[in-house]
Amino acid sequence: MRNIWLLLKYYCIGGIGNFRRKNTRTKAVVGFTIISLFYLLSFVLFLLTMLTMAKDLSTVNLQANVIALGLIISIFLSVIFALQRVTGGQKANDTEMLLSMPFKKIEIMVAKALSRLVVNLLVVFMFFLPSMIAYLVYTPFSLTALLGCLVVMLLIPLMAVGLSYLVDYLVTVCFSNSKFGNIAKAFSTLIILIGAVAIYEFFIYNIGSQFIVDAINWLVTFNPIVMLPLIIGVLALFIFGNWLKALLLNRETRSTHAKSIEISNKLISPFRAILKNESNRYFNSPTMMLNTLIGPLGMICLTIWLAVDHGTTLTTMICASFGISVNTGYLLVAILFAALTILTYPAAFSISLEGKQLWILRSMPIPAHTILSAKVLFNILLISPITLTCGLILQIVLKLSIMNFIALMLIPVLANVLISYSGVLINLCFPKLEFESEAAVIKQSMSSLIMMLGGMVLITILLVITIGLASYLSAIYLIIIIIGILAIAVGIVAVLTYTIGQRMFNRL
Repeated sequence: MRNIWLLLKYYCIGGIGNFRRKNTRTKAVVGFTIISLFYLLSFVLFLLTMLTMAKDLSTVNLQANVIALGLIISIFLSVIFALQRVTGGQKANDTEMLLSMPFKKIEIMVAKALSRLVVNLLVVFMFFLPSMIAYLVYTPFSLTALLGCLVVMLLIPLMAVGLSYLVDYLVTVCFSNSKFGNIAKAFSTLIILIGAVAIYEFFIYNIGSQFIVDAINWLVTFNPIVMLPLIIGVLALFIFGNWLKALLLNRETRSTHAKSIEISNKLISPFRAILKNESNRYFNSPTMMLNTLIGPLGMICLTIWLAVDHGTTLTTMICASFGISVNTGYLLVAILFAALTILTYPAAFSISLEGKQLWILRSMPIPAHTILSAKVLFNILLISPITLTCGLILQIVLKLSIMNFIALMLIPVLANVLISYSGVLINLCFPKLEFESEAAVIKQSMSSLIMMLGGMVLITILLVITIGLASYLSAIYLIIIIIGILAIAVGIVAVLTYTIGQRMFNRL
């Protein structure tokens, strides 16, 4: 048990970053405080939303829809995080070290599984726990309902860990030795992501269907005919997935291919060279692509839905839910686009990915602002062209008003610029230059967690402002306010990046 605890501490410390430098204790406290505040703020905001929704639905005896919404969101995000943790056989640098130490393989596997369970459990707490509380507040207390919710809350993380290990094993076995293995890994996981998004949209759109009603009824009554096989099935998936992961633990899956390199005498500027390096690193890393594709993918799916449906279903649903005008409804669609752009933040770990080779970049006669600008610009170019294209398509199909078109174009782009500058700045504050694999930097570093939670808080604030002021101000004024807030935030963060950020980069 002591070995498992030591390994858990190792994974947790390694997951949040490298804190072995000067003033790192202070940085750790500050980082944990920021993440905790963002997490608690997001939890409280979602809880208030669920309580308001449950109160409204209780008048028509449909408060069970709150449980359904929390369950669908929790399962969807757990599946997404499970797919994002697929390494495809990328061997962690600490594997040989751990296996050579007096740790049993089962202890290593238990510690790895527990560390993943904790992360997934926090995600479920964020979205399912508020839904459960809201349901129980506006429903006569039932011990079976409480028991069913608690059991499901524990089963979702177990399912996510087992699924991630299962998919990881299949991807590794099928594609690791292929010449185009990286492309095949990214493409196959992308298909699974598309399927997950499509299933999520289907269930959200049909949240009042008979199947959902029956599923929630089985949960709140703790129907043994359904719940017992579900518990056994999830536990079996978890155990089977960990067994497959154990088979891969000491398996070397890297392969070397002959590669010809063409040397060019053409000179390019340092800025373009760094930008090209960022692009090559991104498109040659399946892990990085899979962790940042959900934003563009969701934006494209949302655009297709709005274009095919001519915006009727979504705007009607939004306007009816919040009692707002159609123009304000399209403003919420623009904020939804901004939320999807915020899910793409490679800038938040671009400094950390330099790793121990950062000294090479710093030793070159290239100004710090040039390096930081290239990393910011790559994040902008990765998502803004898709955003602008989707906005133009919707303008052609839906014939939006000038202000709605401006909102649909500017708000997501400003959010993208803000997240790009903020990502670089936060990564400079909390760099992780020593890591076991790039997956640890992309998924588990403190800068990535802060960006994810901070983005959620930003979007929630914009939604609260829009919905809260919709009764007092017209859509035009709301659009001006939202654009003004984002523009001011971009200006502040950009100035901080080129002043404080440059000094921090030079001290790394």
